[in-house]
Amino acid sequence: PGLDNIQMLHSVEEGKMKASKKYMGKMNVALKKYVQDLIKEKPPIFEEAFVVMSSNMPEKDDVVAELNAQGFKKVWVVDACSTICCHYGQRTMGVIYLQK
Repeated sequence: PGLDNIQMLHSVEEGKMKASKKYMGKMNVALKKYVQDLIKEKPPIFEEAFVVMSSNMPEKDDVVAELNAQGFKKVWVVDACSTICCHYGQRTMGVIYLQK
C-alpha cells in the first residue's frame, strides 16, 4: 500500500501528544480497528462517548456503529475545530470517554 493508506494514531500520554500506532489500509477499516484496540486497551466506565471528527468524513456512521457494537449506548458526534484539523489533517477523528 502507498503512504496514503497509512493512518497514524496520536494519543495523549502523561499530558503529551505522541504518534503511538500506525494502521494500514483504507480509512474505514483503520477506524474500526482503532476503536476495537482503544476499547480493549482502555475499557470504559460508562456507556457513553463523544466522537470528534472532521465534518467531511464519510466514515462517521461506521465509527458510531463500531462504538455501539463495543457496548456504547449513546454516542455524540461533534465537528473537530479548525485548530485540531490544522494540526492533524482534514480527516481527523478522536474518541473521548471515561476509562477505568
